[in-house]
Amino acid sequence: MSAVQTAAPSPADVRAALDRTDRILRGHGGGVKLARVEGSEVWVDLVDACEACPIRSVTFALTVQPALRAIPGVEEVRSHQVQLPESSLERLSARSRKMTTEGM
Repeated sequence: MSAVQTAAPSPADVRAALDRTDRILRGHGGGVKLARVEGSEVWVDLVDACEACPIRSVTFALTVQPALRAIPGVEEVRSHQVQLPESSLERLSARSRKMTTEGM
C-alpha cells in the first residue's frame, strides 16, 4: 500500500507569500514570520501588534492561511498563537469567500 505524497512547497514561494502578507499586516502595525516548514505544513509566528491583537485568529484565517494555502504543496498552515479549532478557522474562511463573491 503506497500513500500519495505531496511535494514539499517551494521555499521561494513560501517566502514570497509571507513577504506579501507581511506587507499587508505592517499597514496595521503587525506582521508574520516563518517559524518552520515540516513537509506540507507551514508554521508561522504573528509578530508585533498581531501578537497581542484580540482578532489575530481572524487575521490568520482570512489573510495568512489563504495566502500560504495557495502555494502548491502547502496543505496546512498553523501558528501556536491561534487557538481556534480548525473547524472555526474553516468557517471564517468560508464566510469570507462567500462575502467576497456575493458582496456584503
